Amino acid sequence: MDASTAMFLLVGKELVKAQEASEKDPKLREDWKHTQNWIAYEIGLACERGIDVWVWCDGVDINFPVPYLNNYAIHGQEKWIRGILEEYSKGNTYPLGIKGIEDYCPYKECGTRFNMHSKIPVNGKVACPTCLKKMVYPKGWPPEK
Repeated sequence: MDASTAMFLLVGKELVKAQEASEKDPKLREDWKHTQNWIAYEIGLACERGIDVWVWCDGVDINFPVPYLNNYAIHGQEKWIRGILEEYSKGNTYPLGIKGIEDYCPYKECGTRFNMHSKIPVNGKVACPTCLKKMVYPKGWPPEK
């Protein structure tokens, strides 16, 4: 982590299934709790060190809260990931507050800010990665310029 400039939490079908299964099966609950604690620990470490934290959902809605992030993508397009990794290899980063893509959770009790890296259709709904409530995009995303 000391030499890293970014951390990627890739949320796919198997991770979502594991979380859902843990809710129904007490034997799996401890495994999931350990996984979730490890994810939170790694994210906390990245946050403390000023490392970009990405939550990248590959065609699934996130179903467990993430304590911190500064970049959010809800479509796992491989070419995007490759392009972003290439930018990091050149020394570029994606700090919170990039003009034109900075977004936030509209719920007062949450308000998490992040850069949204996905196209969302008119009236599209996306789970907030921190509070898990649905954020509605009446005009779609990204906002018109």
